[in-house]
Amino acid sequence: WLIEYFSEQASGHIEDLMAAFARNTRQLIDDHNGSIVLSSVLEFAEVHREEVFHVILESIDVAPIPKHWYPSFLIDKLIINRHILDSLRDGNNRLLAALLRNDNLARIYSHRSGGYT
Repeated sequence: WLIEYFSEQASGHIEDLMAAFARNTRQLIDDHNGSIVLSSVLEFAEVHREEVFHVILESIDVAPIPKHWYPSFLIDKLIINRHILDSLRDGNNRLLAALLRNDNLARIYSHRSGGYT
């Protein structure tokens, strides 16, 4: 809620923080709290969405998927909040291609059904 507040009330002050989060997406994406922060970057920092999206797409290829795999949360965010996915350059097609590549969709489905390492 803090990021949401500052994004609406003092957007000039939070831009550097959002940029730092986006630059560190690779480190944040593997952590529960980090994925929550990245969710806020996707929602409130449109200028940094592409950077975060790129790392999400790369992380879809992880095999096997570990029990605690936080990119799943971010993929949900993109699908549920279609305006975010639509704002990305060819976002729908790029996400679909990543999900269909190398049996990723089947592995993600299995993971969500309890089949994880």
